[in-house]
Amino acid sequence: MRSTSLKLKSSWKKTTLRLNKQTLILEGEIAGMEESISDMKQFISKNTGSDVSESNVDDFVFASKDGVSEMLLEIMAKEQATEDILEMVKSYYRKKTITLGQYLETVREQSEEQFYNLAMKRKVLALLKQSS
Repeated sequence: MRSTSLKLKSSWKKTTLRLNKQTLILEGEIAGMEESISDMKQFISKNTGSDVSESNVDDFVFASKDGVSEMLLEIMAKEQATEDILEMVKSYYRKKTITLGQYLETVREQSEEQFYNLAMKRKVLALLKQSS
């Protein structure tokens, strides 16, 4: 009886830890989506009622005007690529196409890349604010 109780407690703790980890992951994904939604709402409110034409196509396409803007565009592309890689690796791991070691190594590498991109993005945005 006592052994069964200990096994249930252990199983419950493992399940709780797993759910807490999943909650943290989902909260991070939600925060990213909320940021994207905010950006889209800003774009929509700015461009409501606008039709795309030759005269305003540049308003709908991000074209770099200087080196700093070019850096920001490159960082944003790297961010998206990193997110795509993480999604792909997660999918491969769930399908048992790659090992846990390969999954963890890739996630670690991409997380490091993501951290550096975020730091660089903040610096570039600060430069853009100073210049405007």
